Amino acid sequence: MLPADMVNGRGRVLHVDGNDYEWVAVFLLDHPGVPEGITALWQPTGMPSRPHQK
Repeated sequence: MLPADMVNGRGRVLHVDGNDYEWVAVFLLDHPGVPEGITALWQPTGMPSRPHQK
């Protein structure tokens, strides 16, 4: 990942070099009315990840 300047929600500029971090995949589904029959499929992403359910 290339270094980039990012602006947070408070307007503060942060210089982020993606190579300085260990990244993990995150997917969050929070929906008040998921239709019947909808199933999340967990495909390999090449990043450490695993499904978590409540």
